[in-house]
Amino acid sequence: MEYDTDKVEQACSDISRRLASFRADAARVEDLRQCLVALDWLRQQYRCRQAVVAPYLDRIKELSGQVRQAMAESRESLTAKYLEAVSAVAAWEEMREACRDVLLELANAENVQCLTSPRGSVEIKHSQIALLPKTGTAQREELLAVITQAQRWPDVAYPSPARLSRALEGNLFTPEQAAQVTRLCPIQTVYRLAAHHNGDRSL
Repeated sequence: MEYDTDKVEQACSDISRRLASFRADAARVEDLRQCLVALDWLRQQYRCRQAVVAPYLDRIKELSGQVRQAMAESRESLTAKYLEAVSAVAAWEEMREACRDVLLELANAENVQCLTSPRGSVEIKHSQIALLPKTGTAQREELLAVITQAQRWPDVAYPSPARLSRALEGNLFTPEQAAQVTRLCPIQTVYRLAAHHNGDRSL
């Protein structure tokens, strides 16, 4: 019981501290978000450990009101920050895709699988994936008929590109069936770029 009480006390203290931090610097939006997380945790504790939380109800209600007030007062700035973040993310996504295309071209031209910089490296991996016909098309029905004839999988209605590619690589179809599958499902090379930052794990 004492341990649970300490946790409730700590949660209330954390809310007060983080709320003060946000009010001192509106850029610390994460502090405000953590206030909401802590309040939600206190509500959950009240539902399952009412006797433990009950002595803190007045304090929790006061903190909740203060957090709501801080959110309301920061409505415009929070909205502006969100829009700014969305724009920044979109710009970085565009930059990432542009770099990705150029790095792939460079790697293919130089026949390398790893490109390095002082900040880390980018490893380029590729795999062969069979492109499935769209559901409901005649080509899809023809593919399912070939798979059924080959008696490979019980769930023939849901073939996956990876499974189909492995079956082709493993020669699980007869030559005639493989030719049909290849005609219906052209093989595409899919590239994946793995970023390795110096001192960090792979992302």
